[in-house]
Amino acid sequence: MDRQRTNPFVEFLELLADLAILNVLFLLCCLPVVTAGASLAGLNYAAEKLRRQEGRPAANFFRGFRVNFRQATIFWIIFLCLIVFLFLDLYFLIQNGESGLYLLLLGLVLLWLIFTFVYFYPLLVRFDNKLLRHVRNAFLLSLTHLGRTICLTALALAPLLIWMVSGQLLLYTSVFWLLVGFSAAAYCSALLLRKVFAAQMPEERGD
Repeated sequence: MDRQRTNPFVEFLELLADLAILNVLFLLCCLPVVTAGASLAGLNYAAEKLRRQEGRPAANFFRGFRVNFRQATIFWIIFLCLIVFLFLDLYFLIQNGESGLYLLLLGLVLLWLIFTFVYFYPLLVRFDNKLLRHVRNAFLLSLTHLGRTICLTALALAPLLIWMVSGQLLLYTSVFWLLVGFSAAAYCSALLLRKVFAAQMPEERGD
């Protein structure tokens, strides 16, 4: 059921409740790790529907999870393997005191992966396309909307960035992340991407 217009405070409370539901579903569906990609797809789909005030959060989440499961999971497994490989490679290079062109190249590849990642799932749940085309479009969008890309990256990596600043600060904010943090980040991303995808609306999924 679409949310009816009420007073702003009640709407805010309803939004928080919806975000809490999505956050719990997202975290639970991430537990097997291999399903984290599909969980991200479900979260992004539900966040976009929430932005439009369409449907129920749980139903939207599971629809996004189910419909995009294959592509979301394939991309997630490949992404996870590449990230682990790059971090291990960077770690051993730094431990051995290596620097120079190879280190710079690894850093650029890591940046490419992150930039592609933050656009991939929003694209996946909005448009019908082949996996490689989604990957290509995600990277191109990340370059043509660099300001938004930086904001999306900050949202996606917020827990890691907080931990890098202070492990104790991450502990203090852990309740927020467990209750609404990840779904709130996805909702903010949906708001940021509204204008980015506006020109592509004719190709957008109609579900």
